[in-house]
Amino acid sequence: MAYTTHMAPLRYHYQLLSLAMVAVTAGIAVGQPKPGQARRVQLAIHLDSIGGEGYGASTDVIDEQMATAGPSGDIAFAGLPRDIDLGSVELATVDGKPAPAIAEQRFWPADDSPESHLLRQLGSPVTVTTTRGEVVGLLRAVDGDSIAVEVGKELRILRRGAFVQDVRFASSQWRPTGMLTWRFVDGKTATPSMLGVRYRTSQISATTNLSAMLDEARRTIDVSALVTLHNGTGVDFGPAQVTIFTEPTSDLVAPLPNAVLLAAAADVTVALFPALRKVSVTPIVIVESSLPLKGIETERECGVSQSTADGMTAQGYEFVAAPNAILPRSAIRLTTANQLPVDDDVTLEIANGRGLLVRGTATIEVEHQQVDCTTDEKANTLRETISLTVRNTGKAAMQVELREPMERSLRWKVERSSEPIAERTTLEARFRINVPANAEKQVTYTVVYSW
Repeated sequence: MAYTTHMAPLRYHYQLLSLAMVAVTAGIAVGQPKPGQARRVQLAIHLDSIGGEGYGASTDVIDEQMATAGPSGDIAFAGLPRDIDLGSVELATVDGKPAPAIAEQRFWPADDSPESHLLRQLGSPVTVTTTRGEVVGLLRAVDGDSIAVEVGKELRILRRGAFVQDVRFASSQWRPTGMLTWRFVDGKTATPSMLGVRYRTSQISATTNLSAMLDEARRTIDVSALVTLHNGTGVDFGPAQVTIFTEPTSDLVAPLPNAVLLAAAADVTVALFPALRKVSVTPIVIVESSLPLKGIETERECGVSQSTADGMTAQGYEFVAAPNAILPRSAIRLTTANQLPVDDDVTLEIANGRGLLVRGTATIEVEHQQVDCTTDEKANTLRETISLTVRNTGKAAMQVELREPMERSLRWKVERSSEPIAERTTLEARFRINVPANAEKQVTYTVVYSW
């Protein structure tokens, strides 16, 4: 099964696996290790939000390393978190060559206590030293009160506490991290190879710290965007390539420019992008509609106009940003040039080499009117003409960006407009106009929806 991920591709062929998947007929290619190839790790951290306190909801991990022989002659992949989402596990290969089909996949949890280590040794030879001597046999069961040891045909229950003095295994090692193992349908043992595993964990979190200082007199801005990563997996990932997304839209924040050394139990603070200092800003008014999602049948009715009653009119400041700096619209702490905090709700977004800080309200009025609307049931289309009247009640000319929602259908196009479209998103067309002081300007456009 092919898998598409936001993370940069590693030239893998992915096969979706589930725990104890028996008699799977689809094969998995096992690649040969490349000489001197080191472990590679990629992390895609999904945050509930960016700005203020955005905490990691989940993290997708792609871990490429050398597999080893497992405890029962199978292939083992160690160095995994103490807890992973087993339903998300996928095995990846390097060169795409076919290999025996997977018969079984198992996850071996990390040892986080002596109790968990004893439970992992069930069925293993054990020597238990008691106040009455040694008991040698197979470990069959363990709980907080007793140890069950099978001695020949006899099962002995040994009470823990002062009676049990020592428990020894002939071959046993402490496992600080989790491990996955695979067996193949034909029973063959594959040669240890360079493999990749993709899985999801909730034990990596992130907190963002966004701040800006706006000097309106000099028309400059400073911006700082930091993120602190906390690794609670118990795994030392070493240098990892990190990419951050926001939920639920999965808006991309550009991959962090440098690999992050993410050791076990580490807190690491890095910049989302290089800090901006004394960057020139241009005032701009943002007019944005906010439409409630309607049922599809209602959206296709001409009687429903795209009202801007719940929209936003705010003062914005636009600036040039690095092409690789990306930040979804996020809440940000803002101070003035004299270090006074701004109480307004302030947001910042950066994309396509453009940054936009939005704060406060603007002295502008917008009238939104549906001029014409027709539907064609045979062609499954709706054609709608909208007129926008923008009034500038201020004493200075204003540059205005009109953000018009196109939410009747994902398939739409602006057939004609009195002003060119400055930018288009999935569900939005944006127009830019200049409105003189104490004047008004009209923008008319016709959009065709299809389904």
